[in-house]
Amino acid sequence: MGVISGTGVFSGIDSAKIIDQLLTVERKPIDNLKSKKADYNTKISKWGNIANIINNLKSSLTNLKAVNLVPYRIQSSNSNVISAMVSSNVQEGVYNIKVIKLAEAQSVYSAKFSSANEEIANLDINPVQKISVRVGSGEEKIITIDSTNNSLSGLKNAINGLGLKIRANIINDGAGYRLVINSNETGSDNKIVIKVDENNDGVFEGTPDEIDNIGLSMLAFNATYDNEGNVTGGISNLTQAKKALDAVLEVDGITLTRSKNEISDLIDNVTIKLQNLSNGENVKIIIDKDYSLAEKNLNAFVTNYNNLMNALKDESLKDDAISRQLINSVRNILTNSYNSKTLTNYGLNHDKTAVLSLDSSKLMNALKNNFSDVINTLDSVESSLDSNLKIYLDNVIPARKENYKRMITNIEKRVEIMEDKLTKFSENYRKKFYELEKTIAGLQKSGDYVTQTLSKWGNSK
Repeated sequence: MGVISGTGVFSGIDSAKIIDQLLTVERKPIDNLKSKKADYNTKISKWGNIANIINNLKSSLTNLKAVNLVPYRIQSSNSNVISAMVSSNVQEGVYNIKVIKLAEAQSVYSAKFSSANEEIANLDINPVQKISVRVGSGEEKIITIDSTNNSLSGLKNAINGLGLKIRANIINDGAGYRLVINSNETGSDNKIVIKVDENNDGVFEGTPDEIDNIGLSMLAFNATYDNEGNVTGGISNLTQAKKALDAVLEVDGITLTRSKNEISDLIDNVTIKLQNLSNGENVKIIIDKDYSLAEKNLNAFVTNYNNLMNALKDESLKDDAISRQLINSVRNILTNSYNSKTLTNYGLNHDKTAVLSLDSSKLMNALKNNFSDVINTLDSVESSLDSNLKIYLDNVIPARKENYKRMITNIEKRVEIMEDKLTKFSENYRKKFYELEKTIAGLQKSGDYVTQTLSKWGNSK
């Protein structure tokens, strides 16, 4: 059982109060250490916040690069006819384009069958027959027809399993079931070719029976065409539903053809998509610099820069050498001269309190009159600042935070030891006051005995 302390019954001393006062004095080093721990935790939090702000600043640096600061834009005078996208390294210009024809993908269909399961080959003549399928000048694929797949649906599945750029479907048009084969590729060079080998001798279209529109040859299609994509002859036992056509367009008076409606080799680093015929209309495609984004991108950079400076000037970091070092290094990069030019030449200025601001009119004037100088200076600043911030973000700040964590761990160990000593200190004093009370109690008892004895002596006279 612990020693109980309180107001002394015999001594009249308030030992509990005295012990508390002694403990308050003895606890001051512990309180100081806990205060330091709280301060270190605050600094860890502050540096974590600064790391986030640096990440934001680094992200805004990306938009200081030429391609992002003043990107090129492309505009179509009629996006229902032509839409367009632009990438980097383009030239400003205006193009007049007429869409005369759109590129189309070929589609062919078979004669009617009574059902999707109707046989397509007479296997009594030969139990194994073959069909070859090719799109344009692409790879020729062979389908073997036997008792396992001798049906319209069996052929459809086999065609779709070839891996060619075509798609087969079966459609019931009300009169019967027809196999429909669609090319996935537009352009006159992507025509469908289907040949038949009914006698399985390895030679397609080798006999009259293999083109006569009876049995498996009902599906033969190796046609000839005119300049408009119309079937004019050849083997055409399938019917052409849609022609394989190239896109035809007129660009600044020059007539061109392309196999696709999405064209990326007409203007360098520009992709245009033909949507509809222009019906004689000249659609203007305008490529120019989008200066409107420059102010937005630089204002974002200014905001993130000022946020970083404010965070580094926080009261809790005023004595932190790393904070001062980072402030100076970042500020120096922004105030340095690059090819005899500084950011102040382009409207980026520090005031007396080192707050960065942007003079938009000065920036726009510089971009329009000295574009390459602005871009080269900003590229230099971006490169220097990015590499500098990366060092702090990847190495310096994490090391700083880890150092504070180690110091907190050491404090916690020291506090634990000191708290244990303080407990023992308290118990020791409680025991001493307890022993004092016992001594005084004994003395008081002896005094009472003497008093009583003297009293008795006096009464006996």
